[in-house]
Amino acid sequence: MKNSKILIVDDITTNIQLAASVLSKENYMISFAKSGEEALQKLKNINFDLILLDVMMPVMDGYKVCEEIKKEDSLKDIPIIFLTAKVDSQSIVKGFDLGAVDYILKPFRNNELLARVKTHLELRKSKKKLLEQNSKLEELNATKNRFFSIIAHDLKGPIGTLKQALKVINDKALEQEDTDLLINDLVKLSSTTYNLLEKLLIWGKSQQRSFEPTYIEVSLKKIIDEAFKLLEKNINQKNICFKSCISNDISIYSDANIIQTAVRNILSNSIKFTKNGGCINISFVEEDNIYKIIIEDNGIGMSQEIMGNLFKINKKVTRRGTEKEGGTGLGLIVSHDLLKKIEGDIIVESQENIGSKFIILVPKHNKST
Repeated sequence: MKNSKILIVDDITTNIQLAASVLSKENYMISFAKSGEEALQKLKNINFDLILLDVMMPVMDGYKVCEEIKKEDSLKDIPIIFLTAKVDSQSIVKGFDLGAVDYILKPFRNNELLARVKTHLELRKSKKKLLEQNSKLEELNATKNRFFSIIAHDLKGPIGTLKQALKVINDKALEQEDTDLLINDLVKLSSTTYNLLEKLLIWGKSQQRSFEPTYIEVSLKKIIDEAFKLLEKNINQKNICFKSCISNDISIYSDANIIQTAVRNILSNSIKFTKNGGCINISFVEEDNIYKIIIEDNGIGMSQEIMGNLFKINKKVTRRGTEKEGGTGLGLIVSHDLLKKIEGDIIVESQENIGSKFIILVPKHNKST
């Protein structure tokens, strides 16, 4: 707990000096205030780990200072130890009622001061760690619930439809023409369901600690061409103008599967939210330590709220496309998490009814790594 920041509040200079001399020997970082007003002002500018607060001060006594501190969300968790000459139970209880964690009688004993300060700093550290762990557990629980929700709804639904449709076909309950149409729909549904399952498996694999990227020389033009080929039908159906400024000589040293997955998923997302006759452009920028693959569209864009939750699996961010296309938003989450494995990222810029720009950041890696 060395280097913890402690604020001593007392209107008597000698008292401050005595406490500071004892605490400084333990490498605590000491600040002081000689009034309640000065203490509150300092608390606005410095993040203290503990406050030693004198009770009997003019104008604003220690009780009032404590009360004001506990009103502020950013300050209320700082442990306050009262320094007091009052030994009556009423005064002591009042301090605890206002939120103090302890009290030390004046004149204090050095060992007692050090012991109580150390104890409450350790308790604060433990509490902070516990809160962080609880927050992480809540996040993991929400992620688990979202994951099972996708399995229960977005996988179970289509598989149930496939099951019923195949039964109808097997029972020969339809005319041949209707059967052909149904089979065509089932092919589309099975393809969509398979793609979702593939994304879930890729995302699950990316969460494993054992996951290791494989670095090779990657032709960016080849990746763009392969993504275009896979999505060409969707692009043509919406009459989208697709332009790529990626030349044959552009190559990057990275994980080909990760880059391919990110480009394909982001391009698919852009197609989904671009109107009939819209445009999608892909470009490339090389900077000192990073490559930027930029996918930009003039589609319907998105709000700040949607952007804020775009890469969180525990948040449901699903919208219908411009032609009522469905989806789970999982492709972007998978892409984001995979890029993190190579210390990359995705930056999103978007305005509603104007369009979106996705910038895939790929750090440069030496071929020896």
